[in-house]
Amino acid sequence: MAFDYVEDGNRDIYVIGADGAELRRLTTEHSVEARPSWSHDGRWIYFRSDRSGIAQIWKMPADGGTPMQVTRGGGFEAIESRDGKLLYYVKSHGGNSIWSVPIGGGEEVIVLQPVMQGHWAVGYKGI
Repeated sequence: MAFDYVEDGNRDIYVIGADGAELRRLTTEHSVEARPSWSHDGRWIYFRSDRSGIAQIWKMPADGGTPMQVTRGGGFEAIESRDGKLLYYVKSHGGNSIWSVPIGGGEEVIVLQPVMQGHWAVGYKGI
């Protein structure tokens, strides 16, 4: 399980086993990291971070490592497609559009509008 937690005024991403064992802190920046989600293959964790100055979607290896920025035009919450080819995301808190970007990088495009933030999911047949 991946989750965000505030400790000493700093919000970071943590992972823990389903049995409650092996709690690990993945991020340590003095910025807000939140809304984690897993890649389809379990190798990556996507999350929102404002470490670049504005909220963007980042990803990092689930075992820990260096985070990489995924979005450029803003990002608040994200879910990878079932086939692992696209990342779907909402750009801002209260945003009413879902955008996508190829996992390997590329153009960000609007996919669906309107939508309520937190009230959408990616399934086998689409959003």
